[in-house]
This record gives sequence, structure tokens and C-alpha cells, in this order.
Amino acid sequence: MIYLILSLIIILIIVIIQITANTALKKVCNPKVRSWEETREIERAYKEWNNYDELKKEDLNFTLDDGYLINGTFIKAPKESNKYIILTHGFRYSRLGGVKYIDIFRERNFNIYLYDLRNHGMNEPGGIITMGEEEHKDLIQIIDKMYQKFGDDIILGLHGESLGAFSSIMASSYREDKIKFVIEDCGYSYTRDELIYQLKRQMKMPVAFYNLVSKKAKRKYNLHFDEMDLKPLLKKTAIPMLFFHGKNDTFTPPRMAEELYNAHNGIKKICLIDGAEHAQSVVTDFQLYKDNVNDFFDEIGL
Repeated sequence: MIYLILSLIIILIIVIIQITANTALKKVCNPKVRSWEETREIERAYKEWNNYDELKKEDLNFTLDDGYLINGTFIKAPKESNKYIILTHGFRYSRLGGVKYIDIFRERNFNIYLYDLRNHGMNEPGGIITMGEEEHKDLIQIIDKMYQKFGDDIILGLHGESLGAFSSIMASSYREDKIKFVIEDCGYSYTRDELIYQLKRQMKMPVAFYNLVSKKAKRKYNLHFDEMDLKPLLKKTAIPMLFFHGKNDTFTPPRMAEELYNAHNGIKKICLIDGAEHAQSVVTDFQLYKDNVNDFFDEIGL
């Protein structure tokens, strides 16, 4: 009888572990994404929204190689310019997350492109989020399409926030000849470390539990979290990069910005913002953020 009870307990524990792992994987790959309306209300509450509603904008959508339609917004520079920047938003958000940055780039006379990540914003839902493993491939195609649309002589840079920051660095490593700079804001340095951090923070799970989630992700979605490490890529790139991170970020720890900065061997600058939480650096200290961007552009001649 005792053996039967022990067997049932073991089976129950295994079932609980499997259910918990499936729940964790769903939070990563199939989370509830914020609606377009919700992101709009969040962003409009910031003073950095400014006159966005009155700006002259146009839809600029791209159909990717697999037929997926990416919805985006293009904002022309105040004066004729060959400088362009792509803004990539974060996890579970929309392109409107980029609005709080646009005045900084318009003052430097950049043409601005904001787009919704796959399965976000106004794009068709239903797929999975891959923590940058597939999102960066979409961004590579968008980079190529920007050159096709606006010409080979454009100066193109990237700005990414969180998941968008990871994707921007990853994409730039495959288009080093086309990307003049990257501004990285509150991204993670290594998918494995970010997920371990989140499992500990949100679910109080040990490192060993991550291994089960990772195996499920690979088996179910063919994802490779253990291979998604930006640091080796940064050691080989010469693209100038500016790193931002909020010191109070509890979603992606600030040490990850320092890891990225230390790994990069090219022109680089880092700014850690006091009191800023995740993706809040520019609204916490707009002037400091702007000054660092301007100093960075002055240094690289833009």
C-alpha cells in the first residue's frame, strides 16, 4: 500500500511539474498581448506623446517572404533627409511604444519608421512570440525593404526597446554593411539568462526548471533559447552602439546592459537612468536620454 501511495505522489509531482512548465512556456510564447487601444492609452499618458496625433504620417506596410503582412507607420523628417531609423517595440506591446522617442530623432532630422512586431499590434494574431529568434529575421527583411524603397544611399539605424532591442542587435549582426548604428534600450543579453531570471522572479523556480521549459520550447516550437546570446555577436561587430537601461528595471536586470556594453568592441556609450523601470528611461529623464543620444550622434557624425 505504501508503495502505491508513493507512486501516486511521484506521478502527481511529475504532472504538476509538467503543467507548471507548460504554463511557463505559454507565458513566454503565447502570452496575452496588449491591444492596440491599450498601448495607445498608456503612451498618450506620457508628456512625450506631444503632438503625435497632429504629425503627418502614412501607413507603410511590408509583406514578408512567408506572406505575413507587417503593419507600420512612416513619419517623414522635418526637412529632406537621407537619414532613417527603424523603431522596434517590446514584448506584448505595439509600435506606439516608439512614439515617446520620435521627437529626439525628428530634431536630428531623421525619417522614422515604427512597425508592429509579428503577432503584435495591428498585425494578424495567432502565432507565437520567440524572444527574438524569429523576430530578428523579420527585421532583417524590413531593413532590406527600406533600402529597396528609399535607395541604396540612405543612412539607416535601429532603435529597439526590450524584445525589440534584442532583435535589433541580432538583426544588425547580419546586416552590418547596411546598419550605421544601434540604440539598445532595456534589452536582454542572453535569452537563457533572461528566462531563468523571470522564472525565479515570477514563479520561484530553480535553474533546473528552465531546462525543462527550454526542452519543451525546442520540441514544440523548434526554439533554441540556449543559443540566443548576443555577447559573442557584439565581440565581432563594429557598428556604433548606445546602450540605455533603467536602474530600477525588474523585468530585465540592468547588469545585462553592462554585459552588452562590455562585450562590444566598437564605438559605444552606455547610460543607466536613476529611478527608471523597464522601458521607462526616456520618460523618467527625457533630457538625459536626449543628451546621450545627441552626444552619440555627434561622435559618429550624424
